[in-house]
Amino acid sequence: MADGIGRRIRDAREAKGISQTVLARRLKVSRQAMSKIELGQQGLEAERLAELIVVLELSTEEVFQLLGLRVGTRSVIEREQDSDGRRCPGAEALSVAAFPCP
Repeated sequence: MADGIGRRIRDAREAKGISQTVLARRLKVSRQAMSKIELGQQGLEAERLAELIVVLELSTEEVFQLLGLRVGTRSVIEREQDSDGRRCPGAEALSVAAFPCP
């Protein structure tokens, strides 16, 4: 069940070499709550998400990846597709002129 944002949070945490206990402490949540977040059983409040970005020192690209977004080839951000290749609900493209094409 560790899919979506929870799995990506776990992957980002592990890539930075931070334990679940340390991350939970830095976000001021219990280790059990952090585990539920990573398993996709509990949501993450916007305030905690902002703290997570700071604690893990995530780049803009990493934040987009964490949120399941990708920068398209025409300065467009789109949500990831699900595992069946279908676009996720609400996957309309958002024009973001501030982000140049790679």
